[in-house]
Amino acid sequence: MINYFGIDLKFQELSRKNTENRQKQKARHIAGSKSYSQISYEKSDEETGKEPTILQLWQITHTRNGSWSNEESQTVYDNARSQIREKEGEIGGPISSEEQNNIFQNSYRSTMESTSLKPRGRGYMAKPPSGSERLHSEIQRQNAELTLEVHDLRRQIVEQQAERQREREEE
Repeated sequence: MINYFGIDLKFQELSRKNTENRQKQKARHIAGSKSYSQISYEKSDEETGKEPTILQLWQITHTRNGSWSNEESQTVYDNARSQIREKEGEIGGPISSEEQNNIFQNSYRSTMESTSLKPRGRGYMAKPPSGSERLHSEIQRQNAELTLEVHDLRRQIVEQQAERQREREEE
């Protein structure tokens, strides 16, 4: 192995290129070799399974003990957070995680002056949900809401029946 890594010119050239490319990166994460997807999974809510938002994930992977890894990482976060809050103010409520991700990606590109369209913050597995995935998610959300509503209506019926029974007994 020593012969391969020490002598092979192709390996040395690749290593030199990788070193140069690493030097060009402005925003530095502190997650080590773990992918963003793995960290997102590990930081997901145990009860709901909900993963952190793109901004939460960026903060998790670019801060240690409340300190940012570098100024550029904090600038990306601050700009994206500001744009998300502005959009939420316009519509008067929270925006979807997909829209948050789009705002973050645009903010990253403009802040870092990047022309790459590669999604940032969730690694190679990052992809927006397909139409059928969004539809499935919406159906699940509506189903959960309807289940709660049915439960609430059943509770109201039981309460009304009990109230009527008390009224009959008082007569």
